[in-house]
Parts: sequence; C-alpha cells; structure tokens
Amino acid sequence: MAGPPRSKGCLACVKRHVRCDETRPECQICQKRGVECPGYERERRFVVYDFPPSNESFSAKNTPRPQKGRSSQSRLSSSASSSCDSSELSQGFKRQSTRRVPPLDISIDVSLASNLAAQAWTLQYRQSIFAMMEGDLAPVHNAYAQRLDRNWALVLQNPQGDGHDAEEWAFRCLGVFQIGQKNGDKKQILASREIYGRAVRELSRALSNPSLALSDGTLAAAIILGVYEILNEDGQAYWVTHSNGIQTLFRLRGPRAHLDGYGRTLLLSFRSWIVFGALLKGEKCFLEDQEWAAMGRETMKREKKLGKESPLANLVESAFQDIARCPGYLVQTKTIVSSTRPLQKEREKLTGRIKASSQILESVRRDISAGLDTSQSSTGNEFQKFIGAMPLESAMAMAEFSIEGLTSAIKFLQSLLVALEHGHSQSPTTGKAKENSGSISSKPPIVQETSLPCLSGWGRDPREVVFVRVALTMGMMVGPPVF
Repeated sequence: MAGPPRSKGCLACVKRHVRCDETRPECQICQKRGVECPGYERERRFVVYDFPPSNESFSAKNTPRPQKGRSSQSRLSSSASSSCDSSELSQGFKRQSTRRVPPLDISIDVSLASNLAAQAWTLQYRQSIFAMMEGDLAPVHNAYAQRLDRNWALVLQNPQGDGHDAEEWAFRCLGVFQIGQKNGDKKQILASREIYGRAVRELSRALSNPSLALSDGTLAAAIILGVYEILNEDGQAYWVTHSNGIQTLFRLRGPRAHLDGYGRTLLLSFRSWIVFGALLKGEKCFLEDQEWAAMGRETMKREKKLGKESPLANLVESAFQDIARCPGYLVQTKTIVSSTRPLQKEREKLTGRIKASSQILESVRRDISAGLDTSQSSTGNEFQKFIGAMPLESAMAMAEFSIEGLTSAIKFLQSLLVALEHGHSQSPTTGKAKENSGSISSKPPIVQETSLPCLSGWGRDPREVVFVRVALTMGMMVGPPVF
C-alpha cells in the first residue's frame, strides 16, 4: 500500500512524475511547457458522510450510500426486462474524475447535527441550480415551465426519488459546480468533478437494476450530468459521448413515456442537444422517426385541451419535426454524393423531401416573424394571444432564437440541395469554419466529422449563453456541411 506523497514539487510535476525545480509561485518546468502551474498546495480527498435517519425530510433514504468493490464499467450492465445493451449504454457514461479535493465548507458541527448539516448543504446546491435557471438559463426554463406538468423548479422544490441516488448526486455535481463558478472557487469546481465520478457510479448502478434502468430518475440523472458536461466543456466534447447514452435511454423508453409529466420535461430539456450532436457526428437523429413526430403533435393537442396552448410554441414544435430530419438528410446526401453509382432515383426522391422540409421551415419562419411584429402594436393583445401561456420576455427570446435556428436550417438544406445537384458542397464558409476550429482539431476528436467548434471554439460567449442558443435554435448552430 502506497504511503503519503513526499514530493514537494508542484501538483503538475508530481502528476507527471518528473523532478520539479520548486520555483515559486510557478515552477519553471510548467513555464517552459507553456501551461499554468497549479501550485504546491496539496489537495485532500473529498469525504462523503453517511447520516443516520431522522424524522425530518432529509433521511437515510435521501442520503447516497457509498459503493464498495464495483467499478463503473462492471455496473453498467443490461436489464433483462428492458433489453438494455450495456455496451451501447456504456459509451455515454464512462468518464469519471479521479481528482482528490477537499470537502465543502459547512459552518455546522456535523458531529452534533449531521442531518441539519446535510440539509443545509442540499439547500445550498439546489438554490444554486435554481438561481442558474432563473438567471442565465431563464430564457430556456421559462419558455416551457408554465406548460409543463413538472418543470425543473418543481423538481428541485419537491424531489421525488425513484429509489436510487443517481439523480441526487447529479444535482449535487451541477449545484457545487455552479457555486464554484459564481464564487470563482476552484476548489468547489474540483469538488464537482469528484462528485461527478460518484454520480456516474450511482447512474451505472441504476442502469444495472431492471426496475430503475428506464425510470425518470435515471434519465434525469443522465441529462443533469450532460448539462454539467456542457457547462464544464473543455474542448474535448465529452458531452457528445455522454449524449450517446442519453439517446439510448430515450429510445428504449419510447415516445409515450415523454408525452407528459416529468418525461416531457426531460425530452424538452435535451432534444436540441440531441439534434446538435447528430449534426456534429454526421448521424441520423432518432427524433425524426414517425412515432416521435406523432408524439409532438399529440402534445400540442393535449396542451390545447388543458388551456396551456401557445401558438408560438406550436409553430416551434412543428418546425422541430423537420429540423430533426436535417441530420438524416445530411447522411443520405453524403451517401449519394460519395457513391460511384448515379443513384438518380434516390437523388430525386431526397431532393423532393429536402425541398418540402425547406418550404415548411420557411413558412414557419414567416409566421413567427409576423407574430413577433404584433409585439409592436399599441395594445399588445394580438401578441399576447400569439405567445399564449408563456412569459413575455421568454416568448421574445424563443421567437428570436427560433428565427435564427430556422434561418440556419434553411441555409443548411440549401447546401444539401447544391451538393445533390452538383455532387459536392460549394459553400464559401466551409474553409472559414475549419480555420475557426483553433487548436481543438489538433487533438484526436471524439466526433470524427467535425473539429468541434461548438463550444470552446465559438467566440467568447459564456457556456450558459451557448447553452441557451443551442436550446432555443433547436440545435441548428452549425455551419454548412462539409463533403
């Protein structure tokens, strides 16, 4: 068994197993490598306490239990009842942090009031997530909150566990990360990485349990961790790999599980990122399948019956059905263009489908623009009817971003039509997109069809701003395709 570390070098040199010159504040080894020296302060293991049950709301049921002797990979197995493919699911949930970090500071004597300390911690990280939803991510959350049976604010205020801890640990991970981001506290950010590893292990445990594998709580945990990956993205696009597991869960659960309730909230929270990821990977998106499109139409009828209808939201829902087809159009176009055979019938059929989708998207864009123009009227009654059950500010954001996404989608489809007609892409922006990819493309990317300019390489916008744009443009934040 290894003893305590005795090296006095900086953390980077210790990790690389090289001799450090111990120059302060930054060692010369790190300076020569052109990296930021992390310093000499040793980090301690993050300690998780098991609290005894009490009569209060935070009981042993809500307190995650430590796992012993089983790795994340061994726990990620299939359930017989749901026919889960463990190898398929494991592609999305296998990144874990091994950083050792100090525990969160809680100004309560844990030995005297353990449950009180746990509740204080839980309240703190849940409030940080709620503040994020009401702040940076408000345009996304408020656009759907009033039309959902169980929005994220209700989930945070009234948690309903499925009998496992994955969702709770995922919330802790995201909440602690937000606390660290807002306070500029690197230790809290490092702590969130340690908690991420624990959350992934709990998620793997849930996936191996037939009664939990396809539950709302399991999918929620996966999505929350996906949001964490997006907001904590470092250019390696781990969120793309993570989304593979999320997509598998959606497909195995089926569209009926997302018609209403918590399932509907989960689908709306991540579907734009599913389209975005499919475009980046050059893969067909399962959301274009007829059964998923039919579910969207059924949802609109249900909202009208419940008095939650929004004509603006209905237009966006209609447009999404054709936007979800864009990744599939890209795959088919590449197949035809790269084929040595003429494939004339296939070319004509695909051209007709792309033109039909383009016309639908153009019509929706005109309707949203016309509705947006009514906001300038003196009374504003017409615009209120147009937005329906949606806050004014969120409706404006949804309308403007939707127009941006529709415009991008129409240009994308036009590029496909040009490629089908001439056999290749003639987009003048293709080379520029490659130039803007920066140093990210120099590393072996997880997604082979793109240099991943999606988050780290696009401008100086904070990740929260990028998150809102991707969500409300329905995933259409990509340039013309490259052939």
